[in-house]
Amino acid sequence: MASTWTSVVAERRPSACAWQWFTQTVARRSGRTPTAIEDTHLLHHKLRLSIDQIATATGAEPATVCSRLAAARREQISGNDG
Repeated sequence: MASTWTSVVAERRPSACAWQWFTQTVARRSGRTPTAIEDTHLLHHKLRLSIDQIATATGAEPATVCSRLAAARREQISGNDG
């Protein structure tokens, strides 16, 4: 990230660029790419970020964040049935 900092801060949404870089790095190191729903759930329920904060950090629209949180709830409910 430091080597491309100038281009990152020139982006329309620098935090979204940084988030993308971070998630790609985690995926590469862990061998698993978390879904946007999993990321959103983590940011909201574990790190206690607001919908607006998540939208800012990830570059998603607030409505998309809400949709992802609803999907995470559905997945948790269906995951508890089996």
